[in-house]
Parts: sequence; C-alpha cells; structure tokens
Amino acid sequence: MLNEAGADFKLATVDYTGHEDDDVLSPYAYYCGTVDGGETKSSQMKPKDGSDAEEGTYYSVLPYGMVSIDSVMEQRKNSSKRLYDKYDRLFSKVLTTNTGDTVMVQYYSPSGEEIITDDRITGTVTVKRDGDNMVFGSRIEFMIEFIKKAGLAEDTMLYNSTDMPLEISQELARKQRRRKDLLVWQEKSGTDVPMKIRSILEGRTAGTAKIFVEDESAYEAIKAKDFTKRKVSKLSELAEIL
Repeated sequence: MLNEAGADFKLATVDYTGHEDDDVLSPYAYYCGTVDGGETKSSQMKPKDGSDAEEGTYYSVLPYGMVSIDSVMEQRKNSSKRLYDKYDRLFSKVLTTNTGDTVMVQYYSPSGEEIITDDRITGTVTVKRDGDNMVFGSRIEFMIEFIKKAGLAEDTMLYNSTDMPLEISQELARKQRRRKDLLVWQEKSGTDVPMKIRSILEGRTAGTAKIFVEDESAYEAIKAKDFTKRKVSKLSELAEIL
C-alpha cells in the first residue's frame, strides 16, 4: 500500500506464510528461496485429499551449559501439520504437543530441503547454509542477521507491532544511537496508554522516534498525558513525511 502511494519502502515481514507478494522480504524467503532451481518432488506437493497431519516424537536438543547433561535431550509426543505456499509446495511443518502448543517449526526450500528449524522450546533458530549450520540464540538474533545481510540495517523501519518489531528496533539502536524508526499503532486502548507505548514516549525505549496513532480515543489519551508531544501524531499525518 505504501509503494502504491508512491513511498519508496521495502516491504518486510517477520510472519511469513509463503502467500505474500514476491517483493515482500522475509528471513524465511531469504534463506529458503522462493524460486525452485529444479523439479519439485511430488512428495512436497499439497496432497489432493488435503491430508497433512502426522504423528511422531519430537526431540529438543538444549544448549550445553544452560542445563545439566542429564536433561539435554527432552522428548515429548507431538503431531505435525504441513503448510503450503501459494504454489502448493511444502513451505513449513509445524510440530505441536497434544495440548496444541507449538514446539518447533521447520521451513523448506522450493525443492523440499529443510533449511530453517525454529525450536520454540530452546528459543534457538538453526539455518542450513552452504553446507554449514548457523545457530542463532533467539529469533531476534536470527532477524537481526537477516536485516544486516539484506542490506536493511541502515534503513528507517516503519513497523506496526510492539512485539518483535519493537525489539528489533531496540536491538538495532544499540549500535545505531540515532535511529529514527516509526511506529504505526493501530490498537484501540481507550484511555489507557500501554507500558511499551509509554516507554517510547518517555524516551526510555531507544530506536523509535515517533508514533503514529490510528484510533482517535487512543490518540487523545496520549495527548492528555504529559508526554513529549512531538513524538506522537495522528496516522493521517504519516503521508506528510513519506
């Protein structure tokens, strides 16, 4: 939408599903690839009957030094669900416990090779790259490395979530003190101002220079507080700086 309006923005997402437009950037598309260099295996195509559930056993290898050697291997029963991209190719496999909790997500290349393993128990992300395994201690580390490799680290980030995107902005600001990222806040909070928003407005959160608020009541709630007024604007004013 921003590009359609004439703004020069690269579009990136941390919640890639394989159904986005080809110009949308993501660490999953970056490492796994979106173009098939060879013939896709029939086993990687979406089953015609729609079946995609599997039963199995999940093993989580915990990092050495964090736990005792006796608890390095944790085993639990699980089921898995296959997810397919817009070309009906296997994109990811989500492993869950019998209570529905996600324990691991595996991402595949168009040719069916497992490239990324996102272990939700240990918090680590493993990427197979050029015959080697790159292990990241967290999803944030994984995202930051992708941003650097994609040449986006110096760009101003316009984001719309106070979860991982905010953490990414903060992490980048550790080495880039003058970052001026922009937050589009679309939640309806009434008269309450969430703690993460307060932290940005009070200057306690590095990286974000301004917040653009969509909800009128949320905007008025912020304006009523004793915050730095230059740090908040209505969403309609965003077009003026793009």
